[in-house]
Amino acid sequence: AFMGYKAGMTHIVRDVDKPGSKLHFLFLFLLLTEVVEPVTILEAPPMVVVGFVGYVETPRGLHVLTSLCAGHLSEECKRRFYKSFHSSKQRWSEAGKGSETPMAAEVEQAKKYCQVIRAICHTQEVKVADIVSQDEMIDIIGATKGHGFEGVVTRWGVTRLARNSHRGLRKVGCTGSWHPARVQLQVPRSGQNGSHHRTEINKNIYRVGKALKDESNNAMTEADLTEKAITPMGGFSHYGQVTQDFIMLNGCVMGPRKRLITMCKSLLPQVSRTAVEKIELKFIDTSPKFGHGRFQISEEKAKFFGGAVAKNQAHQWSCFTF
Repeated sequence: AFMGYKAGMTHIVRDVDKPGSKLHFLFLFLLLTEVVEPVTILEAPPMVVVGFVGYVETPRGLHVLTSLCAGHLSEECKRRFYKSFHSSKQRWSEAGKGSETPMAAEVEQAKKYCQVIRAICHTQEVKVADIVSQDEMIDIIGATKGHGFEGVVTRWGVTRLARNSHRGLRKVGCTGSWHPARVQLQVPRSGQNGSHHRTEINKNIYRVGKALKDESNNAMTEADLTEKAITPMGGFSHYGQVTQDFIMLNGCVMGPRKRLITMCKSLLPQVSRTAVEKIELKFIDTSPKFGHGRFQISEEKAKFFGGAVAKNQAHQWSCFTF
């Protein structure tokens, strides 16, 4: 598994290569092979594993058998575990010694008895390209957008009552029979809407991009030679710039921007046409996400308007009084 932050959405243009499908036959008949699809960008900075926790299955669920930290932990990593770090330093007295013998014994114990092992991660070491690759199907886990306390019409899609109904119309007309003398679980009720834990399976990876320091033009394709990065003009709305490694997923992803998303390997063998299709991107849109989005890069905008843009900016700066 790997962790990433939802940056925003854009769209791409690619060729359809699904022999046997109706879409493929239609495109060949009309001499058209391109399709426009929405994609989501997840920024996935590198991580480093600083320990793990081993669990054993019991009749009451998973229980911790052992936990192990690396022999040498950085100071900023230790401070992330406790609010009152000064009074909790004794917790890390054993972790900082770097002894190999007890660590090896605990590792062997975890391998022998544990059914589930979860890693404790910090930042900067393991890259997302080491975990997943392009054209791979993965599962994503996260929490949906929160909408607070909502009524039954918004929460469950209940039909509104007639205009002249008694004591309101955005409600359930009958919550159940006399007996059983209680409201049953299948009756729509008002309550919390959103912020629910969800798992979505079989999300196709369209691209695994590198960070800006490694590849400044990480949004170029063979058909689109414009030198541009994955960040659109003006940045992703309510997120900003994508400077680290990123993953481009087909379709939407649960949650708002900046939400932490867990990406897991698919548990099932993928044999469908969608899973085995080879993805070749022809165009990645980097126009502004506010407004109509006319230009892909700032140089293209300046070339179209000529010197008017520079003059307008200079005039705006001259209006400031310091």
